[in-house]
Amino acid sequence: MRNIPEIIRLKSVQSTNNALAEMIVDNVLKNFTTIVTDNQVGGKGQGAHLWVSEPGMNLTFSMHINVSGLDPLALFVINKSVAISIVEFIRNIEPELHPFIKWPNDIIIDDRKIAGILIENIFMKDNIHCIAGIGININQKQFPEMERLPISLAILKGKTYDLKKLIISVTQSLVDNINLVFQGRADEIHSAYDDLLWKKNILTSCIVHNNPVRGSILGVDTSGRLLFRPEHEKEIMCLEHGEIKIG
Repeated sequence: MRNIPEIIRLKSVQSTNNALAEMIVDNVLKNFTTIVTDNQVGGKGQGAHLWVSEPGMNLTFSMHINVSGLDPLALFVINKSVAISIVEFIRNIEPELHPFIKWPNDIIIDDRKIAGILIENIFMKDNIHCIAGIGININQKQFPEMERLPISLAILKGKTYDLKKLIISVTQSLVDNINLVFQGRADEIHSAYDDLLWKKNILTSCIVHNNPVRGSILGVDTSGRLLFRPEHEKEIMCLEHGEIKIG
């Protein structure tokens, strides 16, 4: 029997991650409880970045995952399972599209960002609660100017999507993949994630430790570090977020 996550719909919030965090602290939430909103006025991205979404046009939501039984040093597997789920979700509704995972937390189609992920953890006594914040561009057609202009399903396919139906589909994909981790099948997640990596095994120009370097992405290890081999070198570099800028 498949787990059906509880979905809480809020008209407007500052951040679905923040709203869910408050509920985790104040209440006992079922695993996979999800907050979804039509209007996220202060959506968070990685680091100091913001996630900007036109009200009522996209999927902006956060899912609660109790990860207390997992090794705290290997929690990036949750990030991986979330990214895989978003790729599968897009492929399920539009099979001819080819999304990839841009390490560590973006989903890319045609070299443009269609989705972003922000994973935050709350440590409470003996419990670890993961909040998976997700934004997916669905019906929005115009975006603020930025270095790499985002893209949406509506831009790609020229049609409008039912967000209420899509939230059911994407949360179910998340539950299915995250459950693989709890079933002891994390190796499947690691393998699938590497297979979906943007620019994997393609010689590309990057900035590593503020220096221009050409090299190839080989994969991502279990702790979330990017495996990168500079051109003409045998040694593989293990890079943390912020130590490399790709393409």
